[in-house]
Amino acid sequence: MLEKVQELITSGKLRKENRIIFFGANKSSIEMNRFLRTQGFIPDCFIDNSEKKQGTMLEDMQVCSPAQALQQFDDTAAVLIASEYYKEMTAQLKEFGYVEE
Repeated sequence: MLEKVQELITSGKLRKENRIIFFGANKSSIEMNRFLRTQGFIPDCFIDNSEKKQGTMLEDMQVCSPAQALQQFDDTAAVLIASEYYKEMTAQLKEFGYVEE
């Protein structure tokens, strides 16, 4: 997973100017967050469909609902998914106007 994140950085698809959002408040997202911080990135928040997680803090960042964080399409946003629910999350993001890259 971290190799894929590094590949995104190397290819220029993930830049420090991006608003970085992790979809899924889970161990994999925490690992991505920690890795990106070592590379000088400052991620924005976690989003999660679980109402139990929404409104909590994780890694000093807020866990928001997808609608709260992505309500308006933002072409600077990079949403990173590391979850077994990847297909469902991708479909949900498409509803907000985001495209898979």
